[in-house]
Amino acid sequence: AANADLDPLALPINKTIIIPDPQFDSVGTPILPTSTPAQLELPSPTCYPTPTETVLCMGWVANNILQPIERVTLHVRLLRRDGSLLAEGDVGVEQGVIPTGVSAPYRILFSANWLEYGTAVANLQSADVANSLTENRVGLQIEGEEQRLENGFYIVSATLRNDTSTSVHLLRAVLTLRDDQGRITGYRVIALNGELANNGLISLDISAVSQTTDPVSHTLFVEAIKAN
Repeated sequence: AANADLDPLALPINKTIIIPDPQFDSVGTPILPTSTPAQLELPSPTCYPTPTETVLCMGWVANNILQPIERVTLHVRLLRRDGSLLAEGDVGVEQGVIPTGVSAPYRILFSANWLEYGTAVANLQSADVANSLTENRVGLQIEGEEQRLENGFYIVSATLRNDTSTSVHLLRAVLTLRDDQGRITGYRVIALNGELANNGLISLDISAVSQTTDPVSHTLFVEAIKAN
């Protein structure tokens, strides 16, 4: 590892600190953390027990800067009530790009005893300003949203409009459920296919299940990429 012999509390004179450049695999996933991740809003995740004796944690990352952000990954830690580490893991958000003013959800499942759980914390590992290629990804305009509860499912019906100047290829839809304190109680991601012409319309139905019985609200984000 870089700087393996360096005492972080005492930097000798003329000692050079090596800061590795970000590295990515063939599909653009970070191999090393971004040296200076973009400053995004990242509240602590909310965690729930599961019937399979695991702990499910869900959270969100919001982009409040002026550029779209990509390659967002996080390191999540579960802590016991005494502050000791219970479990940890890495996870990415569910969107390829987070546009300005938009948030993206994530979830991670831990093999851990819920009775030992105290709290959870998340830290950014990578978050980069989108390059010229991924800046072609857009969020579609969403119209006529209607929601209903049916057999435990929160169902949203909406019309998607391509309000860009060119045709787009549909990528994914992300439905996120939140309680009245903004905590994620559930979400669903579905892959989309097909092209949508400029000013074209298409209908969408998507559902998700909440981890609680409390009233929830939703956000819907649909990602597409501009055609060449």
